[in-house]
Amino acid sequence: MIDYLKQMSQWQQWTVGIGTSLVAAVIVWICTKVVSKPGQRSEGVAQNASPVITQQFQPVINIHTSPQVPPPQTAEKALPTPAVADQQSLRATPVSSMLPHETEIRPLANRPMIVAVRYGSRPSDNRCGLFIVNDWDIAYDVSIGNVPFGTSKLVFHNADIPRLSKADGEQLCETWIEKAPHDLLLGSGLFHEMVAQKVAQFDFEINYKDASTIRYRTLCSIERDVLAPGGLVVRYLGQEVRTVPKPTKITKEDNVFQFHPIEPGDPQLYVAVHDRWENGLRVTEFSIENHGGSVAHQALLKLLPDTFGSIEFPTVDTLAMGRRALLRPTIKGGSVFGKHNLIPLLSEAWDASGGAKEDFVVLLEVLYWNVNQTNGYSTMACLVYDPLQEELRQSGSNDQQAKEYKVVRIESTRIQRRVQITTD
Repeated sequence: MIDYLKQMSQWQQWTVGIGTSLVAAVIVWICTKVVSKPGQRSEGVAQNASPVITQQFQPVINIHTSPQVPPPQTAEKALPTPAVADQQSLRATPVSSMLPHETEIRPLANRPMIVAVRYGSRPSDNRCGLFIVNDWDIAYDVSIGNVPFGTSKLVFHNADIPRLSKADGEQLCETWIEKAPHDLLLGSGLFHEMVAQKVAQFDFEINYKDASTIRYRTLCSIERDVLAPGGLVVRYLGQEVRTVPKPTKITKEDNVFQFHPIEPGDPQLYVAVHDRWENGLRVTEFSIENHGGSVAHQALLKLLPDTFGSIEFPTVDTLAMGRRALLRPTIKGGSVFGKHNLIPLLSEAWDASGGAKEDFVVLLEVLYWNVNQTNGYSTMACLVYDPLQEELRQSGSNDQQAKEYKVVRIESTRIQRRVQITTD
């Protein structure tokens, strides 16, 4: 055989070698297919041939028996997917029903919220006081009590509002300042009075209730701020739910009244004051005029508080619509030449208050009834004495010029219906 191969040419030797290699390769491939299971060899080779070693790597010892690698275990477990019915129930359940029962309180939008927004004057009529609004549901029996600061007191004289809704907008609660029992200032002087009293701020409260008679209290404060309009800023501090006190027995003799807004058919009396001269004598004369829709009866004018106990005014029995009545005060014990002149008394009261160059205010009220005397009414206003105008009048060069000075005037008129309260 060897001799035969040696006698073959070189290309014949190459042919025999190549054919022998092909036959051997075919035999090996057939043996692999017969002995091995499908997929085992390729899996093992791919695993050993991987250039990256990971947690899933398992060394393969025998390519014919490569082990099954389980999926990796992680620390976080997947949550089970709820059934279709459970998913629908979750979508239909509101979030509020999943909260604890203790957190279920009355929604804020369903309760009233009275807040003070500013302190100042109303441009349309120059009336001064505290402006309040209702940000939420309707409020009833809104009231603001008088507030002491330093040795003075901020007095609200029309802060009893039967009903206030959000649509009503800003409501003005007019004020004046009581420095002493007989010493009053207009509400516009609050900033200067706080400076004089060295008071930087003071708190006050607004009381009211909702339709279900739950009572609330809003806490606010008035602070001095030179950068704010008028030098004052109003701040909201919070709202509280008040406990309802036990009712107190009120009799008719207690003279307790509740004030309500007037209606178109009610009598409405307005007051004016005139400082005039008659036959060389100075006279202070008041006029009351009925601008309402019915006749006023038993109208009586008086000063509040009883600043000058020796002053009396006549009673007007009836005052028809559009009619006016003139009233002159009578000063008991005074000079016969000045028994109808209030200017000397106002000047003395102004001197007793310190003689500051500012307006001196005295409150007045007119009480009257309707024709059947079933409804009572109150007209309140401020009688303002201007000492500067009086000084200019006294220094006038002639009588005609002196008579033109406005020494006294009426401001801040408020008309309300008075309803007597009893628990009998």
